[in-house]
Amino acid sequence: KTGGTFAGAMIHRLYPDRVVLRGDSEPFDNTVYVTPPAVSRSRILYLGSDPASDPRQPLYFLSRALPATRRVGVDLDQRSPSAPPVGAECEAARMFVVTEPVSEVVAGALRSQVESGKTVLAVPRNAAAAASLAPVLGIPSLGVEEGRPENYAMMAEIDFRNPLFAPFADARFNDFTRLHFWRYRRIDPAGIPGARVVARFDRGDPALVEVPVGKGRVVILLSGWNPEDSQFATK
Repeated sequence: KTGGTFAGAMIHRLYPDRVVLRGDSEPFDNTVYVTPPAVSRSRILYLGSDPASDPRQPLYFLSRALPATRRVGVDLDQRSPSAPPVGAECEAARMFVVTEPVSEVVAGALRSQVESGKTVLAVPRNAAAAASLAPVLGIPSLGVEEGRPENYAMMAEIDFRNPLFAPFADARFNDFTRLHFWRYRRIDPAGIPGARVVARFDRGDPALVEVPVGKGRVVILLSGWNPEDSQFATK
């Protein structure tokens, strides 16, 4: 420290925006002002009926994958997939997670939100849930079948240039062969305008599909992270 005697000085008090030193003979530089880090809050609306306390269900793992940090806070709200979300809830949410069949009214609300620039992460738990996404994607219908490998499926083709997988592009992290999928939903992305297959299973079926919708996007993960579907959350 310059401009005064530092020996014997001590921090007097910590404030959110400054640090004050006490015991220095020159007071002119005894206060240091700092800018507190801004906390950004993100709201996610989960459309599903499963309880967050059940370790066999998707919401259980999702709620544990979104810890708050000093700079980012995440508010995870759950709503029924059949009841229309309140307008204020939709406007406040930055992202929507859909795991169960949604009504046409809910699908229309989601479509409007995605067109305005938001993201829907669809993780359909069955064929009916996947088929109900057709209005969100802007198509009349979506053909879906249940895929049940004889033993298990693996991700075999992954586009590591896509931002969703770019953090894993390094050879130390890009081996997904140990991640096993017991079942998944089978769709044909050719019928979805603009659809991009980001990852495929070893049988060639899409594993993750990204669809631009207006200013936003719909990301469809065709096997869940719940233990009934895969090892996604436990590996």
